[in-house]
Amino acid sequence: MKAMRRMVTDLHFDLLKYVMILMVKAAGGASNLARAISVCSVFSKVADDADVLKAVCFQGVSVYNCGGLFQQTNGLLHRCAQVGNAAAQYLLAKVILMSSSQLLATVMKVGHTSSGSRRVILTEFLHKMPRDDAQAANFMAHFAPDQACSTKHSSQTLLHSELVRNFLCQCSAHEATLMHLHLNDYVDCFSERGSRGNFVLHYLINKMCHYGHRVRALEDETLEDKREMKEVFMENMERLTAWKKSRQSNQGVVPGGNLEDYVQPPEEEWYLRSNRVFAHQTYVSIEEFPFESLDVLSEFEDSRISALACFCHVFS
Repeated sequence: MKAMRRMVTDLHFDLLKYVMILMVKAAGGASNLARAISVCSVFSKVADDADVLKAVCFQGVSVYNCGGLFQQTNGLLHRCAQVGNAAAQYLLAKVILMSSSQLLATVMKVGHTSSGSRRVILTEFLHKMPRDDAQAANFMAHFAPDQACSTKHSSQTLLHSELVRNFLCQCSAHEATLMHLHLNDYVDCFSERGSRGNFVLHYLINKMCHYGHRVRALEDETLEDKREMKEVFMENMERLTAWKKSRQSNQGVVPGGNLEDYVQPPEEEWYLRSNRVFAHQTYVSIEEFPFESLDVLSEFEDSRISALACFCHVFS
């Protein structure tokens, strides 16, 4: 094992870097890189390369319920975001949104809320905040316009408003609904409460998330509806087949002498129009349920565009 490890660490830097890039680009790349850094200092040096950090895959990494673990400005997530890793920046935006909720509650608790102008100056509250909230405040202050840092690999700065704007551009309906509360808290933390811009932005975010919830509901219901419709279709086909066999065996005479006695009135047309073309068309129509979802998704995208335009105006 040691010999194999020595063989790897003795590789030329460029070759080792190439191996690392292949490793971090795979699913679970962030976890693999974190483990590699912890076991070998040589890996740690290579892992600090901008090309490696930019290639790290964050698929499967969740920041929900553990946002505090990612409030580290020297952590892997932040370092990857600094060099332009889009997936890292997306996750970092969610950490910023959740941190805003944490800070807003604390700011309200210590009595620093007011109507009108109130751009939160996080450093003012540090000495009054619990330890966990002070960590969030230090983290958020790092992305303020007057304190935003740049990396040695790039002159790019990370501003919380730009990261959140990118989140709004990229988020799915599912992600938007999960971050709904945090988006509203962020707006209250960093815009003038009671202002027209604050009010309109809240309205547009709520509208976007409303359609996001509808998209999610339709997607879930569509799957269930399609399953139920297919079950009903198969049952009807069985009854249709039995009915046709009965007519054939009785030389066209319906058992009981009355079709209405054999089937429910809503199903009468189904059995009268007993050709396979109609049955096929009915079955195919089951697959058309998602079109309603597409209409709602279009409304979601339209409201997203409006929310983005207002967000850019408020945080310009």
